Amino acid sequence: LNNDRQERKAREEDAASNARIAESNRKRDESDRARTEAQEASEAEKEAEEQAAKEIAEADDKWRSYAIRFAVVCGIVSLPVQMSFFWNPHAPWMAAAPVMLEGAAWVVHRGARAAAVSKRPVWHYRTIVWFLAFIAAAINLYHGLHSFDPGTALATAFASIAGPGVWDLHEHGRIRRRDGVLTRRERKAQRQAERAEPATNAAQEKPRAAEKEAAA
Repeated sequence: LNNDRQERKAREEDAASNARIAESNRKRDESDRARTEAQEASEAEKEAEEQAAKEIAEADDKWRSYAIRFAVVCGIVSLPVQMSFFWNPHAPWMAAAPVMLEGAAWVVHRGARAAAVSKRPVWHYRTIVWFLAFIAAAINLYHGLHSFDPGTALATAFASIAGPGVWDLHEHGRIRRRDGVLTRRERKAQRQAERAEPATNAAQEKPRAAEKEAAA
């Protein structure tokens, strides 16, 4: 009986040891699998972020190049009418006044860009740009109506505003991104998450309360 008891005890100890080894191996395999899955998820997330950053950079470059080209076209359209307005045979140098007017707007635009990069206020730069753009548009509208036709007046006035306006829109996007301003979709998602948070907390609190009651 003693021998049988010792033999049975030895078998139980071997079985328990094998069970512990198997459990240890299972936990190790689960840990390795979880680590592998986490690494793969991290790599996939990193790759997705890099791809998104690449797409954003490409979109920004295209948007910037299109804005510059559009502004150049608008300048080509609006300048001749302004030059004819300032033209004076006795003072031919006045024909350069529109170039000075349009150039001043773009110089101030560059000042706004420098201020945005250095995280300084830009509202006064943009105000001056729009003031100069509306002066140019008023000149084109007035001179176009009196010396040409309404179509020329409206088209050149629109060009005087549209060129600086599109570029200002480009810079406005850069400034909002610099300041971390959320988009409309992001703000909507944030509001939904804030509204759903109390319900989530209540749903999590119910099992904890039930566990406490059961323990009591």
